[in-house]
Amino acid sequence: MNEEVFTVNGIAKEWKLSPDTVQRWFVDEPGVMVIVSETPKRYGKRAHKRTLRIPASAKDRVWRKKSNVALGKGR
Repeated sequence: MNEEVFTVNGIAKEWKLSPDTVQRWFVDEPGVMVIVSETPKRYGKRAHKRTLRIPASAKDRVWRKKSNVALGKGR
């Protein structure tokens, strides 16, 4: 696969959104790689950190989908 891959922070800066919003939008999107790592115990619980790698095709698809919703054209 020779497709360009993006990070959540990179897209957040480009689109002027919070990284949390971008993460929510992409976490279940087809083609997005989700890397889960476990962090050390804190307050008796283990937390899971999710890192996303987002291919250009998924980025473009979500941009079109969210742009259409913003314009009132539905999903």
